[in-house]
Amino acid sequence: MTVTNTAPTRPTLALPSARHGLVGLQERAALLGGDITTTPTRDGGFRLQLRLPLTS
Repeated sequence: MTVTNTAPTRPTLALPSARHGLVGLQERAALLGGDITTTPTRDGGFRLQLRLPLTS
């Protein structure tokens, strides 16, 4: 699965967080035998790719 967003158009909000967002996602993907790749896009956005193995 790939999720892509565009560059921000407004200031970010300071929300309460434990700061485990991407690390937590990576840990969950690893538990399922997958992985996550994150990269900035050329237009200032961000892309997250999740890959999970198919099982029968």
